[in-house]
Amino acid sequence: MGIVACVIGCRTTPEVAPILDVGVVRPAQAAIVSVLPVGSDAAEVQIKDSPNLKSSYQLTVLTASGAALPLTPITEPVPANPFNLPVLLYPYRLTRYRVSGLTGSQTYRFRLNFRYNNTDTLTVERAYVHRPAANWTRLAHLPFDTGDFTGSPVALDEARSGDIVSLFRYVDENTMTPLVYYRSIDLWQNEPNPPPLPTPRPGMVQFVLYYQNSDRYRFWGLGYQTSDLFPGKYVYLRDLYLRTPPPYSQLNMILPSYLGEVGETAFFTTTDQAFFLTQNRSPAMFAITAVGGQRACQPLPEPPGTLATFSVDSVGYVVNQTDNEAPHLWAYDAHLDRWSRKADFPGQVRSRGVGFAVGSKGYFGLGISLQQEKGYRDIWEYDPANNQWQYVTDYPGQGQRYVMALSTPKRAFLGLGYETQPVVARDAVTRQVGCTDFWLFTP
Repeated sequence: MGIVACVIGCRTTPEVAPILDVGVVRPAQAAIVSVLPVGSDAAEVQIKDSPNLKSSYQLTVLTASGAALPLTPITEPVPANPFNLPVLLYPYRLTRYRVSGLTGSQTYRFRLNFRYNNTDTLTVERAYVHRPAANWTRLAHLPFDTGDFTGSPVALDEARSGDIVSLFRYVDENTMTPLVYYRSIDLWQNEPNPPPLPTPRPGMVQFVLYYQNSDRYRFWGLGYQTSDLFPGKYVYLRDLYLRTPPPYSQLNMILPSYLGEVGETAFFTTTDQAFFLTQNRSPAMFAITAVGGQRACQPLPEPPGTLATFSVDSVGYVVNQTDNEAPHLWAYDAHLDRWSRKADFPGQVRSRGVGFAVGSKGYFGLGISLQQEKGYRDIWEYDPANNQWQYVTDYPGQGQRYVMALSTPKRAFLGLGYETQPVVARDAVTRQVGCTDFWLFTP
């Protein structure tokens, strides 16, 4: 299908996830992936480094007074593979360490020193506040270290539990790869029966809707492309596809093409509808039904900034993150086509936070400061029953912005995204690091 039929405009959009060139040799580097509390006085830290990192890295854990704490290496277990599936090879090494002697509520500095690309010495730090362990489970990393580290995951299992998770990976302008994660064996594989892929593009979304709460329709499309004709701008695409449920499993292109506003989308779903908004642009909202129909809905009652979304009991929630204001929470009743203002988010003002839901509660957190110099890992819980927020946990993983999230009735999956990583002793220098870690959160 030609691009011309799908183009809806060329606009400059702030903070769209970068496209990483996979045609070059990746530089040798190392990163602190995660810090996971494992007891009242201990935590595990995971390091990822390149196989071509010729000189070893140095990891140090420092107290507030500057004292170093002892580290003990932990052997990384080999994942089980009872079905003898071909294991995708990882292009990096993962090592875990245990640090002891931690005190509750105290802040520590995890400092990593290494030679970037074997030429320049870099030192990066991660601040960590030791708190009781939350219900986080480390899952298998995605088996790549290039491409686009964002995604719209969906659950493919009929129980909607996340036992099988699908994710489209943008590799480059010629390639997209559909991947699936199998929770029972903790492995990522190429999707065995993927839907036909459209023209490769970053920012492609996918979602699942259920007609009459049973017939399962899978949607994918939208996203954007870049062009040498429009430097620094993005060509947004309108094409959207759906696959009907078995036994026929027909493929259909939705016509007319997506009727929503031009720009980077944010969306939430109820059982049988998906609702699309446009970040940093018009407050207009469009709904897409399980069988592909489209309609305009009541717009968001205020101009949107960056948006995070989740759904609880068929009500959609939007956290609107704008400059210099506490993020506003709005609830949308699909039956009444009506918005209502809820309690503002009480945490730090931020951009690019992520939302998800588990059961009857919503969650929001992560993101970066508006100056993009500091990343957040706090996650807060929203209870619609009493319209209240409370802090619940810190995300143990690496990413802070563009982190993907999948909501299911009993658990959530988080991962990928990018880390905004300050470089020690280099004022105003930060690195944007693509993240491959994947986590299970069970409240």
